[in-house]
Amino acid sequence: MITLDRVLELFNELNTYPRESGNRKPVADYLCNFAQEKGLEYYRDEYENVVIKKEASKGMENSPSLILQAHYDMVCVKDEDVDHDFSKDPITSYIEDGWLKARGTTLGADNGIGVAIMLAFLESDTITPYLECVFTSDEETNMEGAKYLDKSILKSRYMINLDEETEDSITVSSAGISDIRLNYSKNDILEEYVNETKTVVEINIDGLKGGHSGIDIKYNRVNAIKLVCDLLYWLSPFNVEVLDIKAGTHMNAIPKDACVILSVENDTYDNFRKFIDKYTREKQLKYKEAEPGFTLVMQESDRIFDKKLKDSFVTSLIKMVSELPCGALAFEREIKDVVETSANIGRIVSENDILSVWVSVRSSVDEKLDSLVETITVTGKKYESEVKVGFHEYGWPVNKDSKLVPYLLKIKEERKEKLPKVVGIHAGLECGTFSREIENADICAIGPNIMNPHTTSEKVEVKSIENFVGFLETVINRFDEIERH
Repeated sequence: MITLDRVLELFNELNTYPRESGNRKPVADYLCNFAQEKGLEYYRDEYENVVIKKEASKGMENSPSLILQAHYDMVCVKDEDVDHDFSKDPITSYIEDGWLKARGTTLGADNGIGVAIMLAFLESDTITPYLECVFTSDEETNMEGAKYLDKSILKSRYMINLDEETEDSITVSSAGISDIRLNYSKNDILEEYVNETKTVVEINIDGLKGGHSGIDIKYNRVNAIKLVCDLLYWLSPFNVEVLDIKAGTHMNAIPKDACVILSVENDTYDNFRKFIDKYTREKQLKYKEAEPGFTLVMQESDRIFDKKLKDSFVTSLIKMVSELPCGALAFEREIKDVVETSANIGRIVSENDILSVWVSVRSSVDEKLDSLVETITVTGKKYESEVKVGFHEYGWPVNKDSKLVPYLLKIKEERKEKLPKVVGIHAGLECGTFSREIENADICAIGPNIMNPHTTSEKVEVKSIENFVGFLETVINRFDEIERH
């Protein structure tokens, strides 16, 4: 029997090893030593993925085999007043009000608790089919571990990923992701600027909700980049000159702020200011319900510039942003209220000699992801940008013929537990690469309740761990039943 105490003990042991994404070796060494000590077959590759295999229990030799999978890396964040070196210091945890927490740092329950649960199954004498426990690296950055793992070493077609963070959910699909940068050389888009009869103003758009470009895209929140380009379009009669522009903070976040610095002729400044006031009032009224925190503030600036963006480039930028797909573009047919395909214009940023527009696209359908990348590439080239496609990972579509999901629901029902929702997620999971490379793969993601991952408020519910482990043990003990119904 798998006990809660042992899972927590293994988790705390794991947290004595540094495991920030990219720092792979310490945990890979730990996992291989664990396998050696338990006399288990294991495999380790150049990406420090580790696969540990366990033979079937007596009487389970004819059962279908099963993959359990989790990533061992974590996002490392600490409070400003905390002295902690993630390259060597252990993460200390404590239980408060039924939740396991860390002291001033991320806890690493995402996905360390999954790793600990898998280790508990590997060392236990509980009844199991042939188990293949896959521990992957660098999920939190580029999913390189899962992507480059040689799937031919795996014999199972059934896989349970332990990276779901809601006990009442079974995740059955996730989105593919591609990141695209539309780059412009500043040598091509800047020209000399002379300020003789002009006023320089800075306009800041702020207070929008923003959010995750996958999870929150379905809410059709206002995109600050779309908005600032809309403003520039309506300012064209004033013949303003754009001195600088920036917006957004991350590729995968809906931008909630933007800043543009303009030069306005003094003889049109009063009318310009009146228009800005009018535009602001109209937008505040329009977004009163959807974006109550929206602000647009203009102030004069004493900054000195000797270069400006060419008018022709500003016109192209406005047109390009208006033509780029942005927002939720299609919804899943099989799963209610889950976005299938989306795009997000995430940043306008200056880096060295390049001004770049960052776009991320997502889809659970490979063909639609590729088509969207092509659409953005064509649009970018139309407006003379240099297009760079970076991270590109396909998604995980719904398997309508799954045997695993009905089996999990059956076990939940027989245990008289609340039936979980079958959901999809419009974000990336490692399941996608496994679903493509394992023939007839049948995969789902489940896990205990984790809140606030990637922050110092991260916590995992202790009772949920206990419930989840009991459920998973029943699933594994009776896995020979999966193909009987």
